[in-house]
Amino acid sequence: LPNFTQPSVGKSLMELLLSTTSAADIRNQEVTLLFQNIACILDDATNGDCLQQHLLKPFCEFIADLNTVARRYFECHVRDT
Repeated sequence: LPNFTQPSVGKSLMELLLSTTSAADIRNQEVTLLFQNIACILDDATNGDCLQQHLLKPFCEFIADLNTVARRYFECHVRDT
């Protein structure tokens, strides 16, 4: 990401904002590719009848924990940190 505290030689503020937006869009697409298949598989397992009733609660707790971790990685990748 550009450093807005230091003036950039030859670039306007609009150019800096557009380049930042473009970079974030690319990272957003990349992270979607990373997590899309995993999310679909877990959604299918949650919504389907493949788990016995007594396994649904621990599975849903696992999904909630995994969602927290995935969101953290997703946000870090999008912010490029």
